[in-house]
Amino acid sequence: GMSTLDQYRKSAELTLSRLHPSRTFENMQLETQMERLLAVMATGLALLGGSIFTSIVTNDISDIRRVRRMQKEAEYQVSDFFMIYPVSWALELQVKDHLQNNMSRVAPPCKQEMYAMLPDFLYRELCREALTPLLQKHSVLYDITSHHLGFQYDLCVECLVDWNVGAHEMLFSVGRKCEQMLILTSVKIGYCRDKEVLSDIISVSTAKSAGKVPSVATLRTRSSHEGNFDVKLSSPGDWLCEACLWCPWNYLGRAISETRAAFLCLNYHKLLTAANRNKEACRELVVYARHFTASMQHIPEEQLMDLPFGLQGV
Repeated sequence: GMSTLDQYRKSAELTLSRLHPSRTFENMQLETQMERLLAVMATGLALLGGSIFTSIVTNDISDIRRVRRMQKEAEYQVSDFFMIYPVSWALELQVKDHLQNNMSRVAPPCKQEMYAMLPDFLYRELCREALTPLLQKHSVLYDITSHHLGFQYDLCVECLVDWNVGAHEMLFSVGRKCEQMLILTSVKIGYCRDKEVLSDIISVSTAKSAGKVPSVATLRTRSSHEGNFDVKLSSPGDWLCEACLWCPWNYLGRAISETRAAFLCLNYHKLLTAANRNKEACRELVVYARHFTASMQHIPEEQLMDLPFGLQGV
């Protein structure tokens, strides 16, 4: 005869073969009460596991369909817009590629979501401990926040705003007014001060007076050669466009994310508000701002970039 373990295994196999409701009664025809009990339990567990698996698959399919439906709706709206306001083919492709990349990706969690889930005191503490280490490479800001706890809370909680972008997305381009410093958190980007783009910006000003303005897509296409970057940044804590915090600044180059990227944005209006609430920190920031602008005056105009001074020429 079979051992007890083999009997239980055989009972389980027979039970799985009787999952169909029309054959469930056969479980009661087993010889011993223990076999019948095992058969009923195996049937119940199999049905439960099957229902959970089916639910997971159904929910995943539903999520995929919802994302595709949202993507299709966005594409239809953009197509209708282009029918009313025709643009160049290059710009139309760029807009559609952006929608396709960003509508299908899952955005990482942001500060706003943490704020909705946590009480205020815990949210403020989380922001301070999570974001302060990203300032370590900027020795001045890090020292000021280390010595002035109130300013540290204001900077991390109210001033630093997270920004998530997709792969191969243009972060900024030449000529636009810059209003915020970008701090890298999880990102790999390329930066280039493209002389060709700068000459195109000048040609646009000339063309405007003649009534012939080239499209923005044309300018971007001329300067979008892959890998044509002066500097590539990938280390958390690196930053771009600090100059906009201390003086009027327009972008001098272009930056593109090579992978999905996450930034912290520091707007100069919010920094000024936080500094006004912390007088000691404000005095130190004023001293640094004067030193920063004075240092800029000693740099030839053709060597100015959106990078930190320490990264120029790398």
